[in-house]
Amino acid sequence: MPLLTKECLELLRDRMDLVEIVGSHIELKRFGAKYKALCPFHNEKTPSFTVSAGDSHYHCFGCGAHGDGVAFLMHFLGLTFNETVEYLANKYGILLSYTGKKEDAKDNKRELYKINSRTAEFFHFHLLYSEEAKEAKEYLAKRGIGEDFIKQFQIGYAPKEENFQKRFYHSEKFSDFILAEAGILSGSTNRPFFSERIMFPIHDGVGNVIGFSGRKISDHVFGGKYINTKETKAFKKSKTLFGLNYSRRTIAKTGRALIVEGQIDALRLIFEGYDYTVASQGTAFGEEHVHELLKLGVKEVVICFDGDEAGDTSAQKVGQLFQKEGVEVFVSSFEKGMDPDTFLVEQGKEAFDRLLHQKEGYLSFVVRMLSRGGKAKTPAGKNAIAATIKKMMAKWKYPIMIHEGEKELSRLLLVPSKYLVTTKVPPLQAAPRKKGMDPLEKDLLRWLLLVSEEKHLQMMMENIEESFLDSAPAKKVFGLAKSLYDEERPIDLLHLGASLTQEQIEFLEELKKKRMDVNKEERGVAMLCQKLIDREWERKGEALQMKMKEPDISEEEIFALAKEFDAMKKTKKNVLEKK
Repeated sequence: MPLLTKECLELLRDRMDLVEIVGSHIELKRFGAKYKALCPFHNEKTPSFTVSAGDSHYHCFGCGAHGDGVAFLMHFLGLTFNETVEYLANKYGILLSYTGKKEDAKDNKRELYKINSRTAEFFHFHLLYSEEAKEAKEYLAKRGIGEDFIKQFQIGYAPKEENFQKRFYHSEKFSDFILAEAGILSGSTNRPFFSERIMFPIHDGVGNVIGFSGRKISDHVFGGKYINTKETKAFKKSKTLFGLNYSRRTIAKTGRALIVEGQIDALRLIFEGYDYTVASQGTAFGEEHVHELLKLGVKEVVICFDGDEAGDTSAQKVGQLFQKEGVEVFVSSFEKGMDPDTFLVEQGKEAFDRLLHQKEGYLSFVVRMLSRGGKAKTPAGKNAIAATIKKMMAKWKYPIMIHEGEKELSRLLLVPSKYLVTTKVPPLQAAPRKKGMDPLEKDLLRWLLLVSEEKHLQMMMENIEESFLDSAPAKKVFGLAKSLYDEERPIDLLHLGASLTQEQIEFLEELKKKRMDVNKEERGVAMLCQKLIDREWERKGEALQMKMKEPDISEEEIFALAKEFDAMKKTKKNVLEKK
């Protein structure tokens, strides 16, 4: 994988404004040269989270959370390192450059983001202020969508006059080639792809506009009720979750997600405060959508699909995808002809809260669906239902989910469990683990990322050698840190990340979850250095003593080793004596 160039990373780091980054996600209040806030990483009533103007690190005196802008976004939004860097590069207008071969897909993503962003603004302005969009606003008003809703989600309208659209694009200096690549123009005709439609911007997980969904409100408009931007280098339907940019933070924080079918359903729920809602985008909800949510740590989902046969069938399929991955699934069902948007508009938020409270377990829902028409009233019917569900369970990855599922199925069908426990259950195994890293080496990596004073960093660099360390990850990170230190460059995730794999970066982020007492930084770093020095000295001493005990060693060799041992004792450093 190509690595980001040093020049690119330095430029990104120089442009980053920590107060701006943090302040765009949590409320900061100024106190002199510092800003304070309630810590977003633990519950508290008195602000202990601080950011200093011009500083590059935030710190919480309550829980010990500490890091730079990259670490904040990774932790707060549940982003990967690469997603964070791309997000910041787009925010600050920096073109990412790579050593060696560049990745073509990333080279023009920024241009696609820019085109889509300006197009969203154009459509939005047209809906709000043009006479042509009057019918569209009336249609939205009938659906309970007012101006606040329109502005919050930047809903727009694509005008009928194609030359009007094209004049705008060309005034922005966008070529027809890149417009066609973005899906704004049809590649075959060079005409605008969207016309006379209400436009819903589609965002990626961090807020970049990557495409559009257009709904027609007149029968004379060609095409289906909804049409979407074609797939581009920025827009992949199988990975795009509509609404994730609004819901990502809450999903990452709570581990819960609400899954709906349509875009308006998702926006309505988010608008009403259910900011953990997502929908698939222009395709069926699939495994890649599930994995996008798994990356955010989802443990529970509530499926809230339309109240019709197609919605029930989809709920069963989507629920199975999550159950297979060990996610707890619930289903909230509507009466026939009802959907989340209509339900909220007609019956209100309290009624929807009750509906969510009465959510049904996944297996209960599936049994109820399969039992329609009285199928569960006969032995043959129960047998058929059990066989169908057991076939589904056989695809689940986790034995405890299967075991508990069979117990639940027994209860639901009123059949003794001994007649149901025939599903082949995979053996219960501990999660695969890599060779454990020594706690001292873990603390070394933590301090490397947390240390705030130059003299403490200097203490580590002068007293610790790469050869002191056992684990390959510790050697790799410490070696990179030493190179950055020698080059007088900051040691942070942004610079380390240029030479580490995504897995290694995630490992560092996991290590940082253990809070170090940064208020006792000097003593903590000194003790760490001393412990590593002592460990290395003991190892060398043991090695010399083992050599002295070898059966065929001569007196001269023993004498030389003894002198080496004495010399080693005299040169042993004592960092703590200086404290």
